[in-house]
Amino acid sequence: IVFLMNDPLASYFTFRDVAAKAHERGLLVGCSTSAYFTEESLADLVPFLDFVNIGVKGLSGGVYRECGGSTVVPVIRNMSLFHEAGVHVEVSCLFHRGKKGELRRLAEIMGGLSRDMPLQIMRFLPLEGADPGLEPTIAEAEALCLELTKTLNHVYLFNSPGSDFLDTRCPGCGTVIYRR
Repeated sequence: IVFLMNDPLASYFTFRDVAAKAHERGLLVGCSTSAYFTEESLADLVPFLDFVNIGVKGLSGGVYRECGGSTVVPVIRNMSLFHEAGVHVEVSCLFHRGKKGELRRLAEIMGGLSRDMPLQIMRFLPLEGADPGLEPTIAEAEALCLELTKTLNHVYLFNSPGSDFLDTRCPGCGTVIYRR
C-alpha cells in the first residue's frame, strides 16, 4: 500500500492505523513524505513502513520557512533514522538553475548514509507564470546527474523525455536493469 497524495502528517493517526493493519496482514507499506516528523512520531510510524520517498525542498532554512517549517534539519535527521531502521529510502528534489550546489550537498549527505539510496531529480518546468530562466536544459540536468553518480549509484532524472537517466542501471557494469 502506497500513500502518495497527502503527507502522512496530514492525517497522522489514520495513516498510522491503516499502515499498522496493512502490516498485520503482511502487506508492504510506503509513502511519499516531507519527512518533517518529530522523533517521537517517526518512531511510532517506523515499525509499519517498508519504504518512503522523501521530498526534499532544498537545504536552506529559507525554503522550509516558505513551506511553514523552519529548517531542513529534521528532514535530514529523519532520512537517517528511516535508513537506520531498515526502511528503504528514496529522495526526490526539484532542480532549477542556481541549485546545483544544494543537490551536490544533498547527494553527499545521502551517500554518507548509503551509495545505494536513490535520488530522483525533477527538472524544473516553469508553469503558471514561473520564471522560465530557472528551467535547466535537459543537457544541463543530465550533466549534473552524471556528476552525482560519483556519489550515488542510482540517480534519476524526470521531466526530461529521452534521457538515459530514467533507466535503472547496474552500478557495477552499467547494464540497464529496468528501462523506463
